[in-house]
Amino acid sequence: MRIRSWACLAALGIAAVSQHSFAAAIVGNMYEPFDYAPGTLFPNTGGTPNGGAGWNLTGDFSQANTAGWGTGTQNNGGSLGTNRTATSPGLTYSAIGYAAPTGNKLTLDSVTPNASQSMSRNLGGQIVDAGSTYFSVLMRRDSDSLRTMNFALFSQVGTGTFSEQLSVGQIGAASGTLLNGSNGKITIIYKNQNPTGIRASTVDMGTGLTHLVVGRIDWNTDIGGTLETVTAWVDPTDVTTEAAALPAKFYSNTEFDLTNIGFARPFTGNTAATTPSTPPVTGSYDEIRFGGTWASVVSTTIVPEPALFGLMAIAPLGLLARRRTHA
Repeated sequence: MRIRSWACLAALGIAAVSQHSFAAAIVGNMYEPFDYAPGTLFPNTGGTPNGGAGWNLTGDFSQANTAGWGTGTQNNGGSLGTNRTATSPGLTYSAIGYAAPTGNKLTLDSVTPNASQSMSRNLGGQIVDAGSTYFSVLMRRDSDSLRTMNFALFSQVGTGTFSEQLSVGQIGAASGTLLNGSNGKITIIYKNQNPTGIRASTVDMGTGLTHLVVGRIDWNTDIGGTLETVTAWVDPTDVTTEAAALPAKFYSNTEFDLTNIGFARPFTGNTAATTPSTPPVTGSYDEIRFGGTWASVVSTTIVPEPALFGLMAIAPLGLLARRRTHA
């Protein structure tokens, strides 16, 4: 288990300053429906586009987003955003209690051999490594390929220092073979370790099929304690509660030593150096959500933080004006 340096420094009485607060749970909720005009490009840098809601230090939908796409270093492909575009229509998925998707979708097209497409967005500046973190994403593989297509979570361990912690999706072929790392199944993979980090479901990624993936990370903050618990669901038919989604749970175990998460990154893989070569991936992503509760990443209503319930009793009209419901 990792040693939390700030806790050690505090015990020694050493004063220090950092731009991030460690051992911090996610605050509020974040939502990206890709509600951008069709053809909108996503460049490598500049932090734009920056739509959606809650991508700020408070996870508050009423506050301006402070993080846009193209931040960080996990951006691959043409610098002008070619082949990373918003396309219409958005992905759709039906489940009892699941929020009806809105807007368009993100399409990543790895058309050039050995040139993958990816881009990242930081979680509004939040660095998360405590409590429970939930996330959800819709994904669809649009071309028949054995290459990697996944949605990855990255840590930030210093200024400009990033590391892949966990990803969900299809893991692609190793060099020199046509075998797929997850055998065409949707999987989670720990710190990009193939094959030792792969935990595959029984669900085929397929082509042209939209999947809902929901994940939960239960963080351990004890020095020298147990590892993080990671749980994942694929294609639940009922998301009204976590218990209702139980049949779709494909993985839950306490075995991963995660640093923190501060960035999200959709990715599609390049053509492998194989004979014959495998085609590159075109993939689409939509309805990306982060929050501290199950309801915050699946439901039609954004659930307020627990601290807000007292305020609701005092000033219900003001809070009702600030709440936002997605139909």
